[in-house]
Amino acid sequence: MPPGTVTALGIGPGRSDKPDAVAGELRLV
Repeated sequence: MPPGTVTALGIGPGRSDKPDAVAGELRLV
């Protein structure tokens, strides 16, 4: 998985590179 990728669960290695709102929303799914 390339850096910066956010998984459906928000546990991707690049989650910290994404806005918290986006990562948090993905984790809620």
